[in-house]
Amino acid sequence: MNKSHGLSSSPEYVSYDSMMNRCYNQNERSYKNYGARGVVVCPRWKGNFSNFLQDMGNKPSESHSLDRIDNNGNYESSNCRWATSKEQARNRRSNVLIEHNGESRLLCQWAEHFRIDQKLLRNRLFRGWEFDKAIQNKNFKIKHVI
Repeated sequence: MNKSHGLSSSPEYVSYDSMMNRCYNQNERSYKNYGARGVVVCPRWKGNFSNFLQDMGNKPSESHSLDRIDNNGNYESSNCRWATSKEQARNRRSNVLIEHNGESRLLCQWAEHFRIDQKLLRNRLFRGWEFDKAIQNKNFKIKHVI
């Protein structure tokens, strides 16, 4: 009789199972963003939750979830971490990296730095505003002229 690890309802196992489904279950909703893109689970973890748990450890808190550091990389110990939703949001493929005065930051980081609403900054930049102008006039609102 096979002995189970006894952790199938643990938060770590739920993360592990979700990772496996994203990579190998074509019926999984998010498969298109993982398995269909060629993202796989390393041989050490594939089918071996105990190795996954040994490498990753327990989730630091309920607000952490499994994150790949390089979104184009695979699930493996050197490319995975437990991250908060804010950390994960800053690690998406859709993020916009902007260089200003020789420094590269995400658009959301520049918005925080200059204390300007992120959506406002994004809209201004996508409308073609120069960066220096876009970060000024934080309370500027477009008035409709009749």
